[in-house]
Amino acid sequence: MAGILYAVLSYHVIIMLVFPVVISCLYCDRKSVLYTTILSIPVMLISHLTAFFLKIVPDEPLVTLHGVLVYGVIPRVIDLLAISVICLSVTKKMQRLILSLIQKNRELYEDQQTLVSSLAEILKAQSQETGQHVKRVAAYTEVFCQALGLSEEESWKVSIASMMHDVGKIGVPQDILHKPTSLTEEEFAEVKKHVDYGYRLLKNSPGEIMQIAARIAHEHHERFDGTGYEEHRSGENIDLYARCVAIADVFDALVSRRCYKAAWDPEWARSEILSQAGRQFDPKLVKLFDDHFDEFMEVMRRYPDDEASLRGKRIDRACDT
Repeated sequence: MAGILYAVLSYHVIIMLVFPVVISCLYCDRKSVLYTTILSIPVMLISHLTAFFLKIVPDEPLVTLHGVLVYGVIPRVIDLLAISVICLSVTKKMQRLILSLIQKNRELYEDQQTLVSSLAEILKAQSQETGQHVKRVAAYTEVFCQALGLSEEESWKVSIASMMHDVGKIGVPQDILHKPTSLTEEEFAEVKKHVDYGYRLLKNSPGEIMQIAARIAHEHHERFDGTGYEEHRSGENIDLYARCVAIADVFDALVSRRCYKAAWDPEWARSEILSQAGRQFDPKLVKLFDDHFDEFMEVMRRYPDDEASLRGKRIDRACDT
């Protein structure tokens, strides 16, 4: 015990005392530096006085109380305060740097969101789905993300990325995409390529949102039982976000009116989604869908289709229902 106390009170004590202050500096919080400094001073004083009264530091001039205070405590308090001032300065600079990085990151996200919105508008202009479809799919996806316990930021990123789930349809010939009659096997094979088109369009784009969007675009038509578009992805090998979008996309297609079909009653669509648990959809996500169905209904009410745009649409047998 005496050896430990002596080591603590040796001439290297300042290194050990300033270590917590330096560590608190890494939190980039000036209050943490101040609190640590204030707490360190009484700890140092008590340690010196304890050693003096136990007479375990016989070195001159620390053998007297005056010597302990003048030559032990005061110099080390000055050293500690000097280090604290330096740490406060470093902390302030680190805070400015972090705020700058946050601002740059926010600008990058805004640029990605602008790009997503532009692509969504292009897709809306040439598809048979209303602009509200992508908004509802994004909102449904956000409900899933929140139910999964993802952070608010992560939920936002995934919901924005989900708006580009069908961006690959840009590469599908318009005469096939807008064909008013049933598609041939060859034509349907061409429509299925939109997942590859979307993936190739997005995969090399910078930014986390675009990378999430690339995975969603590529895998949102995969089925949980492995009988999807590519037929070599199944179960949890399918991207989690793509599995969420798969349910959101199909549910919205079922409950939305198109010129070639009436809208399903939401409860019928709910039953259909539940019946596909373990086959087309992830059963865990289907349960979340069922548990949060009221929130899905709220999204439907928030983003109703424009009746005028619906009347102006042609029949699209290639939609992803």
